[in-house]
Amino acid sequence: MLLFGCSKVLFSMNSKGWGNYYKTSDIPTALGWEEYHHEKFVKMMILAKCDYVKNIPGIGIAKAQKIIEATLDLSTKSILATVVKLFPESVIPAEYAKDFDEAYLTYLYSAVVNPIKMESTRINTPPPTLSDDYLRFAGRFHNKVDTTDIVLGNIYLNKGTPSPHVTLASNLDKPLSSNLLLPFRIRGEETSNGIPC
Repeated sequence: MLLFGCSKVLFSMNSKGWGNYYKTSDIPTALGWEEYHHEKFVKMMILAKCDYVKNIPGIGIAKAQKIIEATLDLSTKSILATVVKLFPESVIPAEYAKDFDEAYLTYLYSAVVNPIKMESTRINTPPPTLSDDYLRFAGRFHNKVDTTDIVLGNIYLNKGTPSPHVTLASNLDKPLSSNLLLPFRIRGEETSNGIPC
């Protein structure tokens, strides 16, 4: 969730409320950086290991940090040139540059469901140069009915299949509110589009 822009994340919480709490403000200390730089962090993590790209064999978190810190700028072209310079034995998969760029944009502009507003939106508003058609790799929007069913748990988001446990919107005794999310987030934290995180 840190890669998607959340500044605070509770992770692996057990039934007693114990879990791991991560903050972007702690990242510089952990990595030996003077300050947090979101683009730098996200691109380092994509380079280290990312589900959205076929990874470069032999590049883990330590090498990814060396590469990012030695890169002149954070463009994909510069990052890959630094990979080759520092680790000439590296085999960069075909289409890696394109997939890397799409992974980065996915972290910035994923299509998500906002449970408070009961709507599909992007986690951040993309610039006008990035159309929804171009960003289709970053997820799709759902119609109002499907969005409501996803929020209510009637549709599994990743599969698009119905849940055996159906909740009717008309059975809700009060409107959905941010209070529903309190056990799962720090109150008041949200992305630029109002997505709770």
